[in-house]
Amino acid sequence: MYRPGGQNVGPGQGLYGQQPIYAPQPQHPVSVPPISSPPPHGENFGASPGANGYGGYGAYGQGFNEYLNAPAAQMGLQVGQSAVLAGQNFVNANVGKYVSTSALRRYFNVTNTYVLRKLGILLFPWRHGPWLRQRETSRDHASSAAGGGEAFADPRDDINAPDFYIPIMAVVTYILQNSLIAGVQGKFQADLFGETAGWAVAFLLVENSIIKFGCYLLSIPSALFLDLVAYSGYKYVGIILTNLVGLLGFQGIVYWLVFLYTSLACAFFVLRSLRSAILQGTDDASGKQGKARKVYFLASIALAQLMWMYLMLR
Repeated sequence: MYRPGGQNVGPGQGLYGQQPIYAPQPQHPVSVPPISSPPPHGENFGASPGANGYGGYGAYGQGFNEYLNAPAAQMGLQVGQSAVLAGQNFVNANVGKYVSTSALRRYFNVTNTYVLRKLGILLFPWRHGPWLRQRETSRDHASSAAGGGEAFADPRDDINAPDFYIPIMAVVTYILQNSLIAGVQGKFQADLFGETAGWAVAFLLVENSIIKFGCYLLSIPSALFLDLVAYSGYKYVGIILTNLVGLLGFQGIVYWLVFLYTSLACAFFVLRSLRSAILQGTDDASGKQGKARKVYFLASIALAQLMWMYLMLR
C-alpha cells in the first residue's frame, strides 16, 4: 500500500501506522432469494403460484377456478338454471291463460312524445279531442279477430290508446313520494315501502275486480279489461300532484282545490276514453234498457275515481 508522502505501507499495517480494520464474517451463511422483475404489461399477473414471485393471487385464482369446476358447483348451477327455466314456463303457461303476452307487450309500445302528450291530456282533458281511437288492419295483433281483422293502433301511433308505462311509473312514484312525506314528518319506517305498495296494489285489484264483474254482467267484451286496468292506473298522476302540493307546504283550501281539480279531470278523462268502448253495440239487441245500464256503469266508473283518489291520499 502506498502511504501519503511517498512511503510504502507493508502488509499488516494500517494507514498512518494504525492496525487494519477487518469486516466481520457471518457465522452462518444467509441465502438471499432471487428477486425477479414484474411481468410485462398485458400478461396474466400471478396466473400460476410462484411463477413470478407473487404466488398469492395466482393461488386464489386457481382455487376459484377449481371451485367453479367442482362437481357440486356445477350441479348447483344446473339446478339454478332449471329453476329459472321452470319459473318462466310456469308464468307462460299460467299467465298466458288469462292475458296474452303479445297483447300485453303492446301497452308498453310508447314514445317520449306520447308520454308528454298523455300527461297533458290527463291534467287538461277538456282541451282534448277527438277521443276515438285509431284502428289498423293487421293479422299480427292478438286483439284482432280470428283470421285477421281490425285492431286498435299502438300507443306510439295513437294518443288515445291506453298504456301501462305511465300507470306503472306513477305507482312507483307514489310509493317513493309517500316515503318522502313520511321522512319529512319524522314517521319513516323501513317497512313503509312494502306497506304503501301493498295498499296500492290492493286498491287496484279491488277496483278492477268490481269493474270486471260489471263487464261480465253487461256482456262487455273481455278484451276491454286490459284497457280498464290501464285507465284505473292513471289516477295516480293526480294523486302525486296533490301530494306534491301538500309537500310544498300548501294546506287547507289550496290543497283541496288541487285535489278536486285533479280528481274531476281524471273522472272526465275516464268518462270520455271509455264512452265509445263501453257503449258500443247498445243499439241492437240490448235495446234502450241495456244502453241505460251501460251508461250508469260508465258513470259509476268515472265517479268512483274521486273516491279511490281520496282514499289513496297521503
